[in-house]
Amino acid sequence: MKNLFNLNLFLPILSGILLTLAFPKWNLWVFGFLGLIPLFWALTQAKNSIQSLLYGFLFGLSHFATLVYWIVYTLTRYGELNLFFSIFLLFLMCSYLALYYALGLTIAYRCHIFDSPTLTKGLLLSLAWVGIEWLRANLFTGFPWGQIGYIATNISLVLQLAEIGGVWFLSFFLVFTNYFLFLLFKKLSENQGYLKTFLGLHTLGFFLLTILVMVFGFYLKTRWEKIIKEEPKKIKVALLQGNIPQEIKEAKQLETSFQVYRNLALKVLKEKPDLILFPETAFNFYFPYETKHTV
Repeated sequence: MKNLFNLNLFLPILSGILLTLAFPKWNLWVFGFLGLIPLFWALTQAKNSIQSLLYGFLFGLSHFATLVYWIVYTLTRYGELNLFFSIFLLFLMCSYLALYYALGLTIAYRCHIFDSPTLTKGLLLSLAWVGIEWLRANLFTGFPWGQIGYIATNISLVLQLAEIGGVWFLSFFLVFTNYFLFLLFKKLSENQGYLKTFLGLHTLGFFLLTILVMVFGFYLKTRWEKIIKEEPKKIKVALLQGNIPQEIKEAKQLETSFQVYRNLALKVLKEKPDLILFPETAFNFYFPYETKHTV
């Protein structure tokens, strides 16, 4: 029992790491479709809500700690904070983000989502997961990093689903796929046989859904490729890069940044571009709330 408990502690951590590997810079997108299976399996072994809460927390903590680890460097390099204090702040941040999954998955556990899995339960869990991501992206200013739907940017046919419901629909589809594969694994572990597992109505339903997604994705992809190819008008785009070091992107040096990009913009206007693109951190103020700088 002790070894089983230790294994169950490891499984959520494994899911968190696998999910991170599906994101850039690794881009091992296949883990986006099966990385949650260890977490779901651990939740089937949970004896009570406390264990499910722990498993959800370990999943979130391991995922965000490996996804936004770079924050430590930012805090030490540009925030001039102590290394250990920066690591502690990262731990606090990841712990807060992990609470969303800890609480959400505990509710799912209490609703028996992982016991005797069905496609209906998979749909409910996928909707709940999207709800968790929405809360995390909006509550207390929000932190949308790591939404599972962004993994689909590496799969052009699946990516077309974003035209229906944005990244939320992509998250829904990926979580549902994870749950379906978990469902198959669970049935095999219960010795229900290969034929009953892979030729059941659940498999047929998921297969038809996947075919529908692929056909829809192919249709949209070819449609937009045709539209772009036949578009007679070409636009002229200007890319501005002031090469301003991160170290001087503070409020007191805001005017320096303004002046650099003002000069670049005035210079490029002579070419009459249709679109001018600035770097993400070209102007380090809160647009449009700081009226003076916005104007």
